[in-house]
Amino acid sequence: MRHIGREALLLLAAVLTLMTATAKDWASVALADRPGATVKGIVYAGDKPLKGVAVSDGVSITLTDAEGRYWLPTDKRSGSVFISIPSGYEVSADGVFPRFWAALEAPAGEVERHDFPLTEVDNDRHVMLAVTDIHLSNQNSDLEQFCTRFIPDVKQVAAGFGDTPVYTLNMGDSAWDAYWYSNRYSLKDFRRTMNIVGYPSQMFCAMGNHDNDGATIHSDSVDFAASAPFRKIIGPRYYSFNIGKVHYVVLDNLIYVNTPKKSSGSDGIAGKRDYIRRVDPVQLEWLRRDLALVKDKSAPVVVAMHAAAFRYKFVTDEVQPGFSQPAYSEELKACFDGFKDVHFVSGHIHKNLLSRVDEHLIEHNMGAVCGSWWRTGANHFQMLGPDAGPNGYTIFTIDGKRMEWTYRSIEDGDKQFRACDMNEVARYYAASEDLAEFLKHYPERRDFRKEAGRNRVYINIWCWEPAWKLSVKENGRELPVTREQTEDPLYVISYDVPQSVWKGRYPVDYGTRNKQHNLFVVEASAPDTTLEIEVTDAFGRVYRETMIRPKAFGPQMK
Repeated sequence: MRHIGREALLLLAAVLTLMTATAKDWASVALADRPGATVKGIVYAGDKPLKGVAVSDGVSITLTDAEGRYWLPTDKRSGSVFISIPSGYEVSADGVFPRFWAALEAPAGEVERHDFPLTEVDNDRHVMLAVTDIHLSNQNSDLEQFCTRFIPDVKQVAAGFGDTPVYTLNMGDSAWDAYWYSNRYSLKDFRRTMNIVGYPSQMFCAMGNHDNDGATIHSDSVDFAASAPFRKIIGPRYYSFNIGKVHYVVLDNLIYVNTPKKSSGSDGIAGKRDYIRRVDPVQLEWLRRDLALVKDKSAPVVVAMHAAAFRYKFVTDEVQPGFSQPAYSEELKACFDGFKDVHFVSGHIHKNLLSRVDEHLIEHNMGAVCGSWWRTGANHFQMLGPDAGPNGYTIFTIDGKRMEWTYRSIEDGDKQFRACDMNEVARYYAASEDLAEFLKHYPERRDFRKEAGRNRVYINIWCWEPAWKLSVKENGRELPVTREQTEDPLYVISYDVPQSVWKGRYPVDYGTRNKQHNLFVVEASAPDTTLEIEVTDAFGRVYRETMIRPKAFGPQMK
């Protein structure tokens, strides 16, 4: 053995002592109390304290000092303290749920300490998987479909990005308040499910209206009280974090009302589970403070919330989705004055709708993981949402300040449209006893038997927005394209008929669904010509189908 000198041994001992101390050094650092502060702690990465990290209780925001220390005055009403994770760092996770927050459990006037350890990571380039409306409630084979169809797909997608960091934004309605008690599946079960299925990334969650506790009795404070399980099990209702150059904000923009219902029944639910779309004043004030800390106003800001801030109503001749602006949206939008690249990301309606509100703001209202509450998949049909687009999620790829996005179908991957041969739709309708029964109960619905011989083709492009392009050619000749607000026949046979005729129940509102979809229409010259369909998205990606006609129509068509 090589002889080691005394000085070398002393140096080695010092290094080992320092390494050992580093692991426990932060916990042993004494933090004196400060007048008015009831929460204190240290934010650090390895042996390095982190300066300038925002720490908040959802009302006040303070910044860590040069030693990584913070002191926060709080009445602890929110029940938690959280950090805005700085760019270039990650927190650890409890399964898939990031530990950027800590529960406040000591009495309001008692000082408690919460440290936040971080890990340095290069996330300037990263991927954000945006999922929404998972709606697990232990029915419609939802858990089976979630575990055998969604999870394998999202794992494959995440693995395909290699060493690029992948994260997830969940826009809420993870469970379903109506069935927490009758089906014995609540947010607690959702958390357990997510932590055993091997979901491939950390998941930052927003709160949906169905993530409230419906057993909460209506009162002036029902919104806060009904959110208690979410705040305890999932985390704060609103917060922010940074990944690379992107500042992410999560908001709760639905106020739960739960108006008392006539009969409590046996479902354990105390009210009607109704709500108001609004960002409350406390959140807005916190948001203004949070955004004031963002130095680069040209970098992207992504705002995740459950419901869209803009309500879609119609399609104009320019095929731009029309929208109205609820009163609260004006105040919310004003918070981002001066920012150059703002993206609102939402769910709630289970449809894909993108609107370029102005030159600085885009709203992405996204299709749902559950589609139509897992019901079409439970019938062994395609997994479809209410816009007849597929169950899925949006993939945002970020490189510095550049963002691109695409919708991912759980079953069909990158496919972005479906073309229906309406001659064959007419033939299917004419032969179906179920559809005859359906139209007898709903004579106001579209009778596609009348499409026979018109040689028309319907094209459903589920993520269409004005920056996209559509070309349809027949024998090299460009066909004129129009757009109709109508029904998608595939959704009628996959969802409407099973939910009415098959069950022997005929909901009144099904009669008003005859103009749910905005479909592109072309008219071919004959019933057996081949069409070349080409769709180009906003980033120049091209999706094609050589449509050989007649093209069979049915629940399994692609």
